[in-house]
Amino acid sequence: MKTYFITSDTHSFFDELQSALNKAGFDINNSDHIFVLCGDLFDRGYQSSQLYDFILSIPKERRILIRGNHEYLFKEALCKYYPDYYDFSNGTVRSITALSGLHDDQDWLDDQILPSHYMTDFDYEEFQLHKCEQWKSIIESARVQEVAKWFFSEDWGNYWETEHYIFVHSFIPLRYKNREMYDYEYDDSELEREYREDWRNATRREWENASWGCPWSMAGAGFNKTGKMIVCGHWHTADFFNHLKKLNKFYDYRKENPIFESKKYRIIGLDACTAATHKFNVLVLKENEL
Repeated sequence: MKTYFITSDTHSFFDELQSALNKAGFDINNSDHIFVLCGDLFDRGYQSSQLYDFILSIPKERRILIRGNHEYLFKEALCKYYPDYYDFSNGTVRSITALSGLHDDQDWLDDQILPSHYMTDFDYEEFQLHKCEQWKSIIESARVQEVAKWFFSEDWGNYWETEHYIFVHSFIPLRYKNREMYDYEYDDSELEREYREDWRNATRREWENASWGCPWSMAGAGFNKTGKMIVCGHWHTADFFNHLKKLNKFYDYRKENPIFESKKYRIIGLDACTAATHKFNVLVLKENEL
C-alpha cells in the first residue's frame, strides 16, 4: 500500500525538511512512498540548491508538486531584468542567485546585489545604475539552467485531488463579485465572494490569486463546499488554532505551529512557519485513506 508524505512551504530549508521526513518515516528508496508538496519550494532559507537536488532525486512518479505563491514569484522574477523590492524581502533573489550556479554566499549577495534600503523607499534608478549589471548576469545564467525550465514544466500542478481530499497551496479559487483581487483581508464581511462549482477550471491568473489568500479566513467563512477536506499550506497554523478553534491556549506562531485539522470547516493546515520554528509538519496518509 502506498504512503503519502505531505508537507508545505519548504522555503529552502533542506536540513529541517530532511529531519521531519526522517521522523515521519519517509524512505526515498521505497517505491511505495510518495512525496507531496503543497507549494513554496524556495525562498526564505539558504539551501535552495540542496533542496532542488533532493526533489529531483525523488522519481517523478513519486513526487506531487503544487504551485504556491512563491512559485509564481520565482517565475515572474525569471522573466524580468531587474528585481522588485519584494523579490529581495521574499528571498527570491537569493534563491535565483544560488540556483544560477554563480553564488550562494549571502555576504557576496548583500555586497553586490542587495540595495541598502529595499523596502518601502526602494530607489529603482540608483539600483539600475549601480547594481543592475550584476543582476543581469545572474538572471541570464539562471534562465538557461534546468531549474528554470522545470518551473515551467508539467511537473507542477495547481491542485491534486483524491476521493476525500483536495491539496492546494492556500485555497481553491472563489468567485469575486464585481472585482478581481488578491485576498489578504481578514474581515469576511467586506469580501464580495462566493463558492464556485467550476473551481477546477479556473484560469492561471485565478489560481495565482488563490495562492495568496488566507485559508483559515476562507474556511471559517464557509467557502469549502466541495464535500472534501482541503489540505493547504501558505499560512502558519497558529492562526488556524487562534481564529478557528479559539482555544483557551494562545498559539505563538514563532514557537508552535502543529498540524491543524477541523472537520467542521473541512480544512487541514500544514505550514509550520519553519523560518521561525525550524520545524516542518508532515501529514502521513495511506492510500486507502485518500
